[in-house]
Amino acid sequence: MSFSNPNNYVIIFDTNIIYEKAENGCDFCEFKFNRLFQNIVDEIEERDLIEHITIAIPDVAWNELYQQRIQSYNRKNQELEKLLEAFKFPNIQYEISEFDYELYLNEQVEVFKKKLDNYSMNVISIELPSETRFKSIVKRAFSKIPPFEGIDKKSDKGFKDALIWESILEFKAKCSEYEVILYSRDGLFNDVLAEEYNYLFRDDLILLNKEVDVIKQIAEIQKTVNQLRKIEIDEVKYYDEIRLLTNLELVKDVIFETELYKKIGSQIYDVSDVRDSEIKNVIETTDISSKENINFEINIQLSLTLSNSEKEEDIDLENEEIILYVEYSFYEKRFYITKVYALENFYDLNKRQLGGGKFV
Repeated sequence: MSFSNPNNYVIIFDTNIIYEKAENGCDFCEFKFNRLFQNIVDEIEERDLIEHITIAIPDVAWNELYQQRIQSYNRKNQELEKLLEAFKFPNIQYEISEFDYELYLNEQVEVFKKKLDNYSMNVISIELPSETRFKSIVKRAFSKIPPFEGIDKKSDKGFKDALIWESILEFKAKCSEYEVILYSRDGLFNDVLAEEYNYLFRDDLILLNKEVDVIKQIAEIQKTVNQLRKIEIDEVKYYDEIRLLTNLELVKDVIFETELYKKIGSQIYDVSDVRDSEIKNVIETTDISSKENINFEINIQLSLTLSNSEKEEDIDLENEEIILYVEYSFYEKRFYITKVYALENFYDLNKRQLGGGKFV
């Protein structure tokens, strides 16, 4: 996927979100991000937003994750060596061989990047800031401008954050039409930087530090995208699908499910037969404020037979008209019949599925 479509969003992951800790166990045989990353990917895919949300990992984060894994490996390797020196068992032989873990990890990182390339959604890297932004980084360091810390703290703390921040600014300058969401637990990414971002680009930077807030933001994006889908919808394909799915068997099932009846005098006549069903018209009736679905009315002409068991009498009604009220859920990609109008009465249905439309 390339950056060519408007109304796209980029979620940029900071190192502290995707770092896999080694304290409570770690598989040093492979390289991967932690579960938080996959949770967000799953949420985006489930909400059918892979064409609208891109995930970005700064090169700074890639390098930092690599170094952190090397440090964890060396630390745990040393801990294991000390344990092997401290404990001896007559039936167990231990040996730690020389191993170039840095070379091995490089290979595993490339394996993982190839896995990301095969994701259904777009996962990109944000390059390190170019040389043209070096002066800005130096100025931040000496003036202790965020993300470098303030006067009462060490001015060199925040250098990696400054690299990430400058890379984000450079990315936004190249792709100004995209909404940027920064997912980080680092307090150095704060409202001061958000104000700088707004001043430079006349756009809001969305700063999030909790998974639940990211999921809420994705849900809001879904509402926006669904509204755009509704505006740009090719209604003909929905009409064709509705006509295809609304056959005589379905109409019969719906009518018998609603238990239609007609009162003639003091007698109750129940529907005993449905035949000659024909769709006369399908119209779109979506409320302008709706962002979750679109609605249709299906006008159907058919013939009914009404029966009274006490009188053992049948009445035929020819060219009777009924209306099926249908909604199409963007989230579920399905049609549902929600209500029926027949024999001068409305009948609510518990969202009976009309069919499994697969439109996007």
